[in-house]
Amino acid sequence: MTDSSIYVDNAFPLFVSSDNLSEDNRNVIISEDSEKSPAIASASVNLSASSVTSVSISTGGFGYVTTPTVNFSSSAIKLKDPIYNWVSSTGITTITDINSVVYGSQYIAVGNNGFVGISGNSLVWYSASNPYSNIINFNDIIFDELDKFILCASQGKIVSNYRSFNFSNWYNYDLYSYTVDNLGNKVFSGISTYSSNLKKIKYINYNRSLVCVGELDGIIPYGVEPKWTVLSTIL
Repeated sequence: MTDSSIYVDNAFPLFVSSDNLSEDNRNVIISEDSEKSPAIASASVNLSASSVTSVSISTGGFGYVTTPTVNFSSSAIKLKDPIYNWVSSTGITTITDINSVVYGSQYIAVGNNGFVGISGNSLVWYSASNPYSNIINFNDIIFDELDKFILCASQGKIVSNYRSFNFSNWYNYDLYSYTVDNLGNKVFSGISTYSSNLKKIKYINYNRSLVCVGELDGIIPYGVEPKWTVLSTIL
């Protein structure tokens, strides 16, 4: 359907003496508000011949004003990103759940089964071997001002390494246990037996401390590195 005429409030500039419109408002804009919907189709491909053999149109769409052009092209991914579990023939070739990524002179990604991925440009990644592979899940990682990466993990583990991520430089922190008596005093009770899932780690700049939180019926592990203490129940 088309319109053959339009109606206006004035006829500027023919009647400029009888209206107050400026020259900037003399333009007329005619816009179209018709509904449109694209066609939806699926293609059958002969992989051995690398060719499209047929196309099945499930929805024809509507609102066309010209004949549409249909193109077929390859959607192959050239650069692989381990965060989304893409697998390539080089670099990281395993499918791994990535739980956290941090940047500190280089990109470090950590995930389940002790996975640690390292990249200098966020495009090409390689995995770093470590003594926790296939043993614990790394849940979070931070980079502190002392040039260290600190990771929290399952089984109540807090570990660290320097940016080189040499196998021999991995360090496992002990968790110390304190209780609070009914007067509010902290009472040291030895090495903690906490072994639940540590979920998040946070570096606090203003006092250069670290806080880690995890699971276990609402009891929250916390601490200031290098001595991590576990908040326990009141005596």
